[in-house]
Amino acid sequence: MVEIFFGIIIKQAIRRESLHSVDELETTMRAFIQSQNRRAEPFRLVKTADHVPGKIKRKRIIETRHKRRCAARSRTGGGRATRLGSGGGSRARAGV
Repeated sequence: MVEIFFGIIIKQAIRRESLHSVDELETTMRAFIQSQNRRAEPFRLVKTADHVPGKIKRKRIIETRHKRRCAARSRTGGGRATRLGSGGGSRARAGV
């Protein structure tokens, strides 16, 4: 929840300001928090509780696929940076 809180402050208050000191930052944050507290509303959940387990399962599947791909690349040394840094591009062959 802390990350969400600071994300909201950054998007709605700090990015629009040109702050030159820590005191200005603190003043801006306090003013934003006071304003937010005056018009505060609870967060509205847009998904049902039945939706959450499916979302978690899909996230785990995606993470597993990502980990497998990264592991395969590290075993073969086939990362993009390795291939680009090898000097075997078309310019080298063409003498450009």
